[in-house]
Amino acid sequence: MSRAMLISLLQTAEYCPSAHNARPTRWAVADSPEKVALVANSVVDWMRREAEGETAVSGRLHLPGIVRAWDNGLDLVCRNAPALAVAYGPQKGIMPREDAVVAVTYLDLAASSVGLGGCWCGYVIAAATYDRKVTDLLGVPEDCAVYGALLLGRPVRSLSFIPPRPEPTVRWI
Repeated sequence: MSRAMLISLLQTAEYCPSAHNARPTRWAVADSPEKVALVANSVVDWMRREAEGETAVSGRLHLPGIVRAWDNGLDLVCRNAPALAVAYGPQKGIMPREDAVVAVTYLDLAASSVGLGGCWCGYVIAAATYDRKVTDLLGVPEDCAVYGALLLGRPVRSLSFIPPRPEPTVRWI
């Protein structure tokens, strides 16, 4: 995936709504499989420390199994994706977390519109929440936090139908 394609997608994401039009979301982008693997490795280093310490986070996120899979050559963190876009913003502000979530959603939709697949990467978000080494690798300033991460690439399979969803839960007023 070319850097020009990623720039175009990120430019589209800039059209997302933002609380008070503050537009606080910034991006850290790994634009090659090698760079994505570097991020995944940093995340697994954090996971390994959590698993060895038998922390509550380790159990809740099933980190020992993810680390075992990594050690056996299976990347369950970034899934060998060719690109990763990480959304971050200030820790303080009107609604920086919500703004970033909306921006990542717009990025995901923009990717889909050009035939790419997007997959939220919660393990990167979790590691960045707990480990300054991960945020340093991503270049996230100390007064900022990671609020979203999206793996990008060509879909492995295409769906021939829309997965079923329940009817919306609505309380009419």
